[in-house]
Amino acid sequence: MPTPNQAKIHFMVVFFGANDACLPGTSTGQHVPIPEYKENLKAILTHPTIKAHKPRLFLISPPPVDEHQLEKEPTEVLRLAAHTAEYARVCVQIGSDLKIATLDFWSLCMLKAGWNGKSPMPGTKKAPPNYVLSRLLSDGLHLSADGYRLAFNNIITAINKYFPDQVWKNPSKKESKKEEKKDDKKEEKKDNKKEDKKEEKKEEKKEDKEEEAVAIERTKSSLPTSKGDDYPFLSRIQFTAVNNSPEKEKARTEKAEKEKAVDEPKKNPFALPKKR
Repeated sequence: MPTPNQAKIHFMVVFFGANDACLPGTSTGQHVPIPEYKENLKAILTHPTIKAHKPRLFLISPPPVDEHQLEKEPTEVLRLAAHTAEYARVCVQIGSDLKIATLDFWSLCMLKAGWNGKSPMPGTKKAPPNYVLSRLLSDGLHLSADGYRLAFNNIITAINKYFPDQVWKNPSKKESKKEEKKDDKKEEKKDNKKEDKKEEKKEEKKEDKEEEAVAIERTKSSLPTSKGDDYPFLSRIQFTAVNNSPEKEKARTEKAEKEKAVDEPKKNPFALPKKR
């Protein structure tokens, strides 16, 4: 374990005892007698290195076992539900003695399984297979996804209870209202800025129109008026474009032909050609 100078431990969860609860004399060699288990647990929780970190200690009791699931494997009997229950009870007692935050996970699972403390204990052969317990344990010993979910949710609840200073708190209603008012004011300022910009654009457009009107009046007096045209006042480019349009060109051609017909003398179809 690192020293506090190397890495600071803020939270420490101690969650073990399932393997220690193996039956004595089995081939696993994992069995630890209850008195030794108690001393080991105390030694961990009060170790000088642990104390140096001053962590928020959190103790979790070992979960139950399901004998019905365990017997599916063709091996010797390694664990019994009642035997594991004793280790869970000792773990909770040590947490109480040392005044350490403790989650009695064994009892929590039993409660989920519907045990009232009087009928045969779920997980034992005396009781029928328990559907809820089989969902919490993947193989009769290790937690399943549902089991870990149950553990996590209750750890969070316990942290809220034992370490409220480490939990993010929702702001009070008064604070929420203050924040809402601040947000409303910010939005109002944004809306006012948008309105001001709209008004500025309107004023700019109005000024542009007024300047355009003044420019038109000045140009109107300086441009020549074309005789017979319906456009006495246009800019020079517009004036040229209108007078060179196909309609105007056609009208001018027809007018020129009429004037030419009037100017030429009428010819006598019966007159003889003049002698040269």
